[in-house]
Parts: sequence; C-alpha cells; structure tokens
Amino acid sequence: LRKLGAGFWAAVLVPLFVVVMPPLALYQTWASLSPYALAGLVSAAGALLADRAMSRPAQRWRYGAGATACVLVAAAVYQPAAMYFWALAAARFVLVPATPRARWAEVAVRVAITVSGLVLDYLFSIVLPYVIFGHQIASPRSSIATNPLGKLSDFGQALRDSLNMS
Repeated sequence: LRKLGAGFWAAVLVPLFVVVMPPLALYQTWASLSPYALAGLVSAAGALLADRAMSRPAQRWRYGAGATACVLVAAAVYQPAAMYFWALAAARFVLVPATPRARWAEVAVRVAITVSGLVLDYLFSIVLPYVIFGHQIASPRSSIATNPLGKLSDFGQALRDSLNMS
C-alpha cells in the first residue's frame, strides 16, 4: 500500500481491518476446520466399507479392517467426526429393509468396527507420543475420564451456564 501512495497509518491499519472482517474470519474458520470435514468423509468411507464387509462374506475381514482403519483415522483427527459412521448406519437401518436377525448382525459388526477403531485410537494417543517425542505428553483431554459422573455434572453445569442469557 505504501508503494501505491497510501499514508503510513493507512498502510498499517487497512490490512489489520481486512484481517478482522467477519467474511475473512469465516474463510479462516473454514480453512482451520477443513480437517474435521475430511475426517467426516473418511468416517463415511468407513461406513461404506462396513456395508461391503457385510455384503461380501469372503472378504469380510479385509473390508472390516479397512472400515476400522477409517474410523481410527477419523477419530484421530476429530472424534465426533468418527461418529458420522453411525449417521450413515442409521440411514441404512431406515432405508434398507432387513430381518431382525440380519439387523442385529449388522449392528454387531458396526459396534465391533467402532470399538476397535476407538480403542486403537486411544492406544495410538498413548504410544505415538513415546515414539515421536520419547515421553508421554500429559494431557487430560487424551485420557479416559476417571470420574464420568463428575465430568457429566461439569458438562451439565457448562451447558446451563451457556444457556443462561441474563
């Protein structure tokens, strides 16, 4: 801006104001949250692989391992995105008719895939810091809650506080 003839303060303040403008903040948010959307797509791919695992018994383990890997990657990026796996399963439960026995078998396979992916994700969150950094990184966000009722109570309090409009 200085080369275009703008004054010093204009050259300093105009870029600052542009950076804090709401539309630019929206693009910045989209850019910083894009891995979450990709995690959702990976989770959706896992759901499709789970469908294949159930429809092709000869290759069930291969497709099941692929679905587990997709859940693992999605959970490692953003755990709520990994649960998109179940959104597609719910759509399948509603749209595709099945006998009760087949439906329970499908639920069992999907639960096994989800639990396997989440357990592997938890193990990787413990092992990978040792591999990469040589020591464990102490983060309460990457540990299993030792007091789930207390955590639920804290969440309920935070939810009540956030809904308090006064």
